[in-house]
Amino acid sequence: MNLVELIKSAGISVLEFADLVGVTRAVVYRWSHGGEPHELRKDKVNKMIAAIERAVAAGTLPLSEDVVDRNRAIKTVVVAALRQLK
Repeated sequence: MNLVELIKSAGISVLEFADLVGVTRAVVYRWSHGGEPHELRKDKVNKMIAAIERAVAAGTLPLSEDVVDRNRAIKTVVVAALRQLK
């Protein structure tokens, strides 16, 4: 699954994904069109992708539409998935 498909299947926006990995939305668009993350970010990006894939597979993403604080809920779900990867 490519990055755009993953973001869509997780029900998160490009901006929300960018926030998770600490980059701008423009950088995520660059990655989705064949660009590669900088060496210093590559490990973090790959871990975030793996965590989001795990959350989607577990059914914790996408979030239900009645979630009040989406950003906080997304971070909580992704952090929980990151812990399971260790």
